[in-house]
Amino acid sequence: MFKWIMGGIIGSLISWFFSKWLPDHPEYGQKFLYYFIRLIPFILSWKKRRIIATEIHAYITEGIKDINKKSYGYKILPKGIKIEWTHKKEKEVIIEENEIVIRLGYRANPCENFVDALLLYLSNSFMPKERIYLDSSLYEACKCQIAISMLRERNSEYYRVFIDKYYKSALDKYKEILAYSRKLESIEHSGLLTSVFLPTFSFYTEKWIFQRKSPSSEIQRDINDFLDFVFNIATSREYEKETGEKPPIDYPGKNLRLSIIPVARKELAEKFEYKPHLEKAKHKMSQDIDLLFVMGRGKNMGLAEAVCLKLKKELFCEQINGASRFNLFAANGKKIEGICYIFKRKL
Repeated sequence: MFKWIMGGIIGSLISWFFSKWLPDHPEYGQKFLYYFIRLIPFILSWKKRRIIATEIHAYITEGIKDINKKSYGYKILPKGIKIEWTHKKEKEVIIEENEIVIRLGYRANPCENFVDALLLYLSNSFMPKERIYLDSSLYEACKCQIAISMLRERNSEYYRVFIDKYYKSALDKYKEILAYSRKLESIEHSGLLTSVFLPTFSFYTEKWIFQRKSPSSEIQRDINDFLDFVFNIATSREYEKETGEKPPIDYPGKNLRLSIIPVARKELAEKFEYKPHLEKAKHKMSQDIDLLFVMGRGKNMGLAEAVCLKLKKELFCEQINGASRFNLFAANGKKIEGICYIFKRKL
């Protein structure tokens, strides 16, 4: 009721202004028309900026939630994002307790605004605790790969802006980033980036900080070897063709100790027989490892779920949060759904 009354009052005032006051004061009419015409582009520009900011905020926020969910709730991207506009030429970043405030200078090109906001956000929120244990080139390569994954659903113009404006300068600053990126691209295409590779560092960072372990060269060597380990699984066909055997699924490093069980045997999937995989999982968890990943793809997803439902009942291990659902991309470009579960050994 109040809104209707206020609307009527405002409407009456506007009607009186145009029908009574302006005709009685013609000397002000020209000035009013001049300023009104100048105000129109500003209003339209403000509306366009608001639309752009809303789109950027919505898309990146959804991407943040998706990546954190795929990473078993580990805060790969711990802060939210807020988009504001500034009249200054330089972009600004304000780091607050729970969010990153990105202040952008207005441009007509929505691609540049979007990519600027995304990279400024990632530079200030991507794996802030984990980065102390990662080689700087590997950290930048991981950050860029997350950016690429978040740009995957956008058109190619966004990717071009990212390459020209950010990735080329990263190549100049971090000499090893290209070699890392080649491996990370295969890992991301196989769905292992957010389901295995990055969450592993989140788990171990908590452990290393608790143990007061310094970011040593030994840990970085272990991490680089782990990168090769995951890369070989991601490119298992090429690995098998080159070596004549399947890639190892156990990583017995000094600072990282884990195993992966790919639920992939066709004859077991057809019979929905989970017991061999369950026995293998129980055997691995009885060994000196910290983490166990159980993964299924396509038709094997149900079988992986059955294994994990039984494994959850064992007293010697504990599931970490929910499942990680991801998409992997086959050589023919076909998108295949996958699922992965993570267990930690109880001490």
